[in-house]
Amino acid sequence: MIQFIYPYYRNPKMLKYQLNLWSSYGDLLKYFRFILIDDCSPEPAIDVINNSSDDVKSRIIPRLKLFRITQDIPWNQHGARNLGVHVASQGLLFLCDIDHIVPLKSALRLSTFVFKSGNYYKFSRVRL
Repeated sequence: MIQFIYPYYRNPKMLKYQLNLWSSYGDLLKYFRFILIDDCSPEPAIDVINNSSDDVKSRIIPRLKLFRITQDIPWNQHGARNLGVHVASQGLLFLCDIDHIVPLKSALRLSTFVFKSGNYYKFSRVRL
């Protein structure tokens, strides 16, 4: 299982995009879990999730852990990531920004990739 950790702050359009994208991956979702850390955003992540379609909610919510930092600390993305790592369960961690897209082809490769314990993997950024 791969757990994606996403810090979130004041970017509801991108969060909605991510939710819709991941929910479109169907059965592939069984390999992934998501940890969303709302970094005291004035536009809370829970509002974006609650305003998503029922289809998106039914596919993503069972695979999503949502946490909210209640103190607005400037430039706290590192703190949000650390919290995500702290609350993650066993498995592999994939630390992302909310605007990092994992295309279907990459998600398919991740779902079948054989990761070796104790190794560090870095993925290249591709600009679309």
